[in-house]
Amino acid sequence: MDYYSSQSACRIMGITLRQLRHWVDSDVIRPIRVDETGGQKRYFFDFRNLLEISLVLSLKQRSLSLLQCKKAVEVFNRELKSAGSFSHLTLFSDGETFFALSCHADAAFDVLRRGKTIFAIPIDELALELSNKMDIEEKDTASLLFRQNKDSNYVLIKFKF
Repeated sequence: MDYYSSQSACRIMGITLRQLRHWVDSDVIRPIRVDETGGQKRYFFDFRNLLEISLVLSLKQRSLSLLQCKKAVEVFNRELKSAGSFSHLTLFSDGETFFALSCHADAAFDVLRRGKTIFAIPIDELALELSNKMDIEEKDTASLLFRQNKDSNYVLIKFKF
């Protein structure tokens, strides 16, 4: 499994190291691996983490709070696990409630009945955009999203920008 250092993740996603650390410290993003040496922590991220970051960035553009972003990431991970596929997985929200329409269609209609405005974030499009940015074959993204057991062997990928 390929892992990306904090610096590489920041370069790929176009965010600052401080921003990423804040999201990790706030438990919005959970790195796939944390190495602690001499009191310092080094974080490593996988493709799925990068997609979570992409989701947070998309939500922040819509002026959602970090707590709302955390809820969205939790729903994303739960729905991805239950759906078994990210194809056509779309996350919907009214800013308070997050759900995937494919799995919880009744929730979408309930929100609409209450007269709230909802927005949608197509996860498959975020994944495709991210894989294109990283020069990863589209057919390989599914295997990158569904994590295997965390093991101690990893490959650190460094990018030059």
